[in-house]
Amino acid sequence: MKEDNLSDDIENLLSQYLNLVDEYDLLRRRLYMLQVSARQNLARANFNAARGIRYGEELYDSRMQALRLCCVTVDAEKGKRKFTVITKDTIKKKSDPSTASEVKEGALDGLSQEKTMNGDGQTTEDTAITIKHDPIRMFGILTPTSLRLVQTDSIKMVNIIPRLVELDAELAQIELEIRRLRKRRTKTEPNVKKSINQSQPT
Repeated sequence: MKEDNLSDDIENLLSQYLNLVDEYDLLRRRLYMLQVSARQNLARANFNAARGIRYGEELYDSRMQALRLCCVTVDAEKGKRKFTVITKDTIKKKSDPSTASEVKEGALDGLSQEKTMNGDGQTTEDTAITIKHDPIRMFGILTPTSLRLVQTDSIKMVNIIPRLVELDAELAQIELEIRRLRKRRTKTEPNVKKSINQSQPT
C-alpha cells in the first residue's frame, strides 16, 4: 500500500537522521575538547614566555596568513554542497636574489633544478627551493612546544568545522523531506480508510 511505502521511507530517513546526529554530536564534542586544549596550551606558552612577550595578535605581522582555504563545491544531482579544506603551505623561490620569486599554490616538495640559457648560449642551473610557509616561524627557532601544540589543535579544528557545516545542511534537508512525507501520508490516510471500509462486507 502507498501509505506503507511512505511509512517505510520515513523510517529510513529517521534512521539516517539519527546516524548523522550521532556523528554531529561526536564532532562537536571533539571540537570542544580541541578548543579547551588550545586555550590551555596558549595559556601555558604565555606563562612560560620571557618578560614582555605575550603570544597573540599583538605579535602578528604579514607572515600571519591562512595556510588552509575552504573550497565549496555543489553536487547538482544530489543538490548538496561539499566543503573541502585545501592546503597552501609552500612557496617556490629561486636561490638567485636577482630574479623575482615565483609563488605557486600547491604541494611542492623537495628541490628542483631549472636550466636556463645565458647570453653566450651556455646552460646555467638555477636551484628552485621549496620553502615551507609556516606562520609559527615568526616566533623564531625557539618556539615553545606548547605554542606548536596550539597550532596543531587549531589545524584539527579547521578540518572538523567544514564537516559540521555539511552535517548541519544534511540534517536540515532530511528534516524537510520527513515533513513532506508526513504531510503526504496524512493526506492519503482518509483514502486508505475509505477503501478499507468499502472492501468490508456490509
